[in-house]
Amino acid sequence: MELPIDDTDQALFTAATRVTVNNGKTARFWTASWIDGTSPALLFPDLYSHSKRKNRTVFEAMTNDQWVRDVSHDLTVGLISEFVQLWTLVEEAHFDPSSAAEDTITWTRTASGEYTAKSAYLMQFDGGASSLYPKTVWHVWAPSRCKFFLWLLLQNRVWTADRLLMREWPNSYFCPLCYRNLETAQHLFSECAESRRI
Repeated sequence: MELPIDDTDQALFTAATRVTVNNGKTARFWTASWIDGTSPALLFPDLYSHSKRKNRTVFEAMTNDQWVRDVSHDLTVGLISEFVQLWTLVEEAHFDPSSAAEDTITWTRTASGEYTAKSAYLMQFDGGASSLYPKTVWHVWAPSRCKFFLWLLLQNRVWTADRLLMREWPNSYFCPLCYRNLETAQHLFSECAESRRI
């Protein structure tokens, strides 16, 4: 049965893990973060797309340089450049297929290196406004109703036309100030030229 994950989930997992390759029998050559903490697929996306086999383990890919055979068809100048760079990084990794030790994976989002559901959940909101400001909103001097409105705004919970449309509720669709764009919270408070004049 297929795992219910998409490319975004795979990218998040890759960003949050660091793989130490020992025997290479469990780590994926393209998607595991085994080259200086980054995966070859992220370092060389065009070469990854060009590869015939994307699910090989490090052990399978390195045996008889199988990864080279997977990408050695119809190479362009750009692909050859990526190929040479990857070749250099693979050689510098000093992979030892005779190692008896298992591959290890470290979760980089916790101090212990162990996976927690909480750290994975919080990682999805890193860098967004919702992760930066909600706690700060409650410590600012302002009337409670202003703090509550700002908190709703940062969570994108203000009842603007775009949210009403999603629920198929009646709405005016256009911004009531400029009548040119769909009324969204971002448009009203940061993009609309007419709102700056008020």
